[in-house]
Amino acid sequence: MLVHSDPDQQGARYRDVHTSRFGETVTLPEPVGTELDTETVKHCAR
Repeated sequence: MLVHSDPDQQGARYRDVHTSRFGETVTLPEPVGTELDTETVKHCAR
């Protein structure tokens, strides 16, 4: 699972990309600012 954050000024890409495995808890940065249990979104993966 990839979480992209901190877009560059032109919005063409993200500066930060965090990789984790399903089942791990991922902290989503502000402005969302919450934790996501990736096990709950596992069914969305292809």
